[in-house]
Amino acid sequence: MEIKLTLKQERFCQLYAGLDREFFGNGTRAYIEAYNIDITQKGQYLVARAGAYENLTKPHITARIRELIDTSVLNDERVDKELAFLIDQDAELGVKMNAIKEYNALKARVLKRLDLSSAGKPLNNIKFVFSDDDSDEEEDTDQPQTETSPTNTL
Repeated sequence: MEIKLTLKQERFCQLYAGLDREFFGNGTRAYIEAYNIDITQKGQYLVARAGAYENLTKPHITARIRELIDTSVLNDERVDKELAFLIDQDAELGVKMNAIKEYNALKARVLKRLDLSSAGKPLNNIKFVFSDDDSDEEEDTDQPQTETSPTNTL
């Protein structure tokens, strides 16, 4: 059974999905615009946040948003512009920080650390084998390999 969207829900989906760049990906701002919320009145911003959250948890609304995004022209240039928009906005600092992290990851400006400690316990008997790619000789896998004493150097 298909659930029909109200006019306000449809407008929310369109705004959230980026048909109007100003509201792209910002549920609270899309909700304020679509539902005509007057945020100058006490508590209305929180009402808008809760309403946006509620909308974004409804399967028929998220399906419509996905449909709108899938049918839009989504390319590298647009994604770069949207990422820049999220970084430049000051309305939601969490969104801003995530956009900055994504930008840094895309530009390889920050390397993620890999924990090789096995939940704080040292890894023992690790053997690193390096081969010379220029060598045409194959290793003799029938020969037993000698173990070296465990080291913790990488």
